[in-house]
Amino acid sequence: MNGQGQLGPEDEALLGELVATLRDATPSARELAPMRDALVGPGARRGAMRTPWWKLVLAIAALGLSEPALHARRVEVHASAVSVAAFTEVSADETSSEADPAPAEPREALAEPREGFTEPGEGFTEPHEGLTEPREGFAEPHEGLTEPREGFMEPREGFMEPREGFMEPREGSMASPSGAAVDATRSSGQDARALALEVRAAEVRAPGSELAVPGPHAKSEDGTEEPSPLYASAMRAAAGHRCEEAAPLLSRIVEGETNDAPLRVEQAELTLARCLFELGYVNGAAAIADGIAQRPEASTHEPALELLARLGERLPDPRGVVGSVGHYERDVLAQVDPARRGTLSYLLGRARDDAGALEEAAALFAEVPPGHRFYVPARYLEGMSHVRDRHAVPAIAAFEAVLEATRGSAGAGSGERDRYRDLARLAIARVRYAAARPGSEGDGSERDEARRNALLEGALEAWQEVPFGSEAGLDAFFEESWALYLLGESPRALGHIHGLLAPQLRDRPHPEALVLRATILYEHCRFEAARTTVDDFHARFDPLLESLEGFASSLDETEAAYALLEEVRAERGPTGELGAVVRAALDDREIARLVVSVRAIDAESDRLAHARVELREGSLGLRLSQELALARSFAVELGGRLVRERLGRVIEALRDRSNEIDTVALEITTRTRTALERGEPLTREPERPVPIVAVQGDEVWPFDGEYWEDELPYYRELVTDLCPDR
Repeated sequence: MNGQGQLGPEDEALLGELVATLRDATPSARELAPMRDALVGPGARRGAMRTPWWKLVLAIAALGLSEPALHARRVEVHASAVSVAAFTEVSADETSSEADPAPAEPREALAEPREGFTEPGEGFTEPHEGLTEPREGFAEPHEGLTEPREGFMEPREGFMEPREGFMEPREGSMASPSGAAVDATRSSGQDARALALEVRAAEVRAPGSELAVPGPHAKSEDGTEEPSPLYASAMRAAAGHRCEEAAPLLSRIVEGETNDAPLRVEQAELTLARCLFELGYVNGAAAIADGIAQRPEASTHEPALELLARLGERLPDPRGVVGSVGHYERDVLAQVDPARRGTLSYLLGRARDDAGALEEAAALFAEVPPGHRFYVPARYLEGMSHVRDRHAVPAIAAFEAVLEATRGSAGAGSGERDRYRDLARLAIARVRYAAARPGSEGDGSERDEARRNALLEGALEAWQEVPFGSEAGLDAFFEESWALYLLGESPRALGHIHGLLAPQLRDRPHPEALVLRATILYEHCRFEAARTTVDDFHARFDPLLESLEGFASSLDETEAAYALLEEVRAERGPTGELGAVVRAALDDREIARLVVSVRAIDAESDRLAHARVELREGSLGLRLSQELALARSFAVELGGRLVRERLGRVIEALRDRSNEIDTVALEITTRTRTALERGEPLTREPERPVPIVAVQGDEVWPFDGEYWEDELPYYRELVTDLCPDR
């Protein structure tokens, strides 16, 4: 500034350069004139300046970074290459000496000139008026205008990449670009270009920033395509864990809104899935991860495994990602982070088990390390895979590993571990019983008989370790009856059946118990008692079978079947014995997890309805809504199918047991007719009711017609054999 308070030639040039630096674009003479007049007045060229220099600097900064100026800059910028040119453009000589690649045509929205411009891009593609020739009255151009200033021809170090700290917002620069400008003007000694970069970074961070508009891509020195501004903005936001900001941008890249290379689009897709997971949209993340898993050629195919493992640990039912993990080969797991490998072994094992690859499934389950959250269910499923593959020894070893891992868990507040412990005991008992029952391999020798008895005793021991009141307790208690029958302990077997017929257990019917009772009585030549048992079966279960068949026929529609499930979980629905049987049939962990999954999907939908506008109303919001609706539809369909399957099992079991007990009735009729034809007695003495007692240690209480809950496991029916030939 000269001594008379006027703007000298250098000051005039510095004014334009300062505004250009702050606004990231060189102003034209037409743009600069009103700023000059507004600051110092038209008379400043001829007379004293009206405003002190320090106020002028602050005012220029405010004008240069005002919202209208920033808005104009957002509309102008259409490619990352242009932003570099805007920083380095000073004079016509400079722009011609550095032959940067010509930018592609701007988007349609930039085709019309902005208000106040006589030609599109005036002052942008040509040197600014007044900078190529000295102003009137100036003998020579000011020193520094004919040659670029030091450092102006090339972007300074750090311009091509965000400076350290740009991945996270600086204090005071997160709220808006204008806030960054205010912070910038408070430090007059700070480098102007650094201030401009800070504003630019704030614009990138701001939601909806149009600095991320995709455009033509520059080429790096090695010839590879540079990422689009949109990609750069999205990845910076994701790296800064600003997923609400990053997710909509990433979705636009995945949808093909930019010209990014396929590898970058794939990376954006995986990053989008990770962001959705972090935001709590696990079903949306699972849908994207499943799409990646189905493309083995994708560069993100193997990296997606880590996300699938996290989804398997987060989802209420891991079955939601079992199919996705099933697209991978077992040897890929060796390349995964060991912290996630156990989860993936479990998920891939389930996928192989579903596909019938039992040997590979068992090996995968065995790879889950002790202490892992899926170790206990993995070892249980390993045993079940061996059972299905008819390998009893490794099956029992796997079940015993479950018992070892859950030892002492009773009363520790871990119901799931207790459940697996009881299921393992039940499975061990069944394996031993299957090896000992009639029809299994054996030569009929005394040694073989001793082996069978040992297996039956071992099965009894395992069954008796299952608590009577546990989830699997009644099943174990009933199955004991068959082993006792084969061991010749009929009083104990009939005592178990007597307990299962108690009114307290009518909601958990065991129709097969009456079939076993009729069979034992028939073999002891107690034909009248056997006929009574047959009649009791039909009186108890024929009406129930008829009711269940009619009720199940009304559930042909999936929605109706799932609605029944919701009613049962809310303790509504059918009443009476039918209602009790229906509730018992639908009371298992698989169905419970399914209901929780549907509720989790509903919670995600509610979260989306209250999310930020950019996420809720954009294309990503529409995609998430569709994915959630689809996931809920699948879950409801699966729930309806499970409801029909469970009720169908009960109906089928009643029909089968009815046929079996009718077979016993036919045998009684045949035996009676044969005895009459031959003139032989049916029994060696008349039939009389046999006593029933409860035996607990040394204490014996006779049954007086009233069932006591604490006596149910201890009844004995003191039956004797009445066959005349024995």
